[in-house]
Amino acid sequence: MNKKIFTVLLCFWPILNIYSYQTGGLLGFGDLCILAYAVFYVRFCQRIRFFKEIKYYFIFMIAVTAMSLLDTCFIGEKGEGAGAISSIARVAFYAVIVIMYIPKCLDFEYGIQIIKRFTIANAIIIYAQTILYMFFGRVTLLILPVVPLSNGETYDKMYRSLVAHSGSYYFRASGCFSEPAHFVQYALVGILLFLYDRNGEKNVNDRKSFWLAVCCSGAAILSTSSIGIIFTVLIWVHWVLTTLFKRYVPANLMKNYAVLIPVCLLAFLYIIRKLNVFTILLGKLSFATIMDSNSSFAYRVSRGFEIYSKFPLREKLFGVGFGNISSYMQSTSALNSYADSDYMNSIAYILCSVGLTGLIFFLLIFYKLLSKNYFLKIFTLYILALSCCASVFSSDIWMIFMGIYIMFDRAPSQKIEGKVSYG
Repeated sequence: MNKKIFTVLLCFWPILNIYSYQTGGLLGFGDLCILAYAVFYVRFCQRIRFFKEIKYYFIFMIAVTAMSLLDTCFIGEKGEGAGAISSIARVAFYAVIVIMYIPKCLDFEYGIQIIKRFTIANAIIIYAQTILYMFFGRVTLLILPVVPLSNGETYDKMYRSLVAHSGSYYFRASGCFSEPAHFVQYALVGILLFLYDRNGEKNVNDRKSFWLAVCCSGAAILSTSSIGIIFTVLIWVHWVLTTLFKRYVPANLMKNYAVLIPVCLLAFLYIIRKLNVFTILLGKLSFATIMDSNSSFAYRVSRGFEIYSKFPLREKLFGVGFGNISSYMQSTSALNSYADSDYMNSIAYILCSVGLTGLIFFLLIFYKLLSKNYFLKIFTLYILALSCCASVFSSDIWMIFMGIYIMFDRAPSQKIEGKVSYG
């Protein structure tokens, strides 16, 4: 029972963290629930043991926490003070969960089922939201209106912004998440889990999993998130090419679905054309290197690297410490033009916070995974690519990434016979 409780909290952490005890609160409900579980588990249940699967993550966190504390002291008045300490504390708290709790408390099979089913549920909601907007002009935002939001916004303000954006540009469905990018980060994990089994082999003979992956992929594209469109296309192009090359395709697949596949494809292309999805994507990518554009994708992809390139040598090597980026930019003349926001992708955030040295420790986490089973190789490349496009490090979705990494890393030692399907 303890494992199932922790697994539910972990898998729904991104949703729970939408809400907080007050508007813009330091901790979301997900953080508070995990913290309460962690305290209860240590106090009343059993001792926590250290697991070898996360030794590189342990080395990384010890190194970057120490570096961040030293950076905060070194830059002095240019630092954030209390804000830096709270950022370091959050990074350390998430590290404790990854190192001490996930290997011991996560029920992997149960977690896989939750992620898959929740991804499907949100995909269905995305389709429903899109249809309501296309045919009835109804804009829907499925977050609780009476609970304070951790992002500092209010429900009314978010709804008015969504309506205005839909009228001026295009509708962005997000399911139960607060924004499409968050849904996509979660959904892409579900898609990979549908396409591969626990042994890291493809579920090519599991037709149910295949079609559910197709369904989730369609929802990711309809969300109009740049990350969703790009990564969904890349995942499927890789899956199709490697499947054909290795001749994994069952002989009767095209025979059974010779009519269904074209009909579904034409219907989906019609919806995409109505929503101008690819026009939207091309418009976003055309501003990827322009710093004054309004595209969040452009901010995430290029802005952080622009800031890092203007750092002095010492800061390039060791960073300015977690939580200090904004105040450091405000107090450095060469970076004043960027001081309005420290919004950036995870790789740039690590470079700016703990420098090139910290990034080397970060890459060590994934070094061994490239020699593991096929799924872990794909998943590692997905995490690293996503880290270049989105802010996922030290976040709730990052905890799910680490949970999957740890449990799949254990799979070879468990001597699983045959293929296992969790469809």
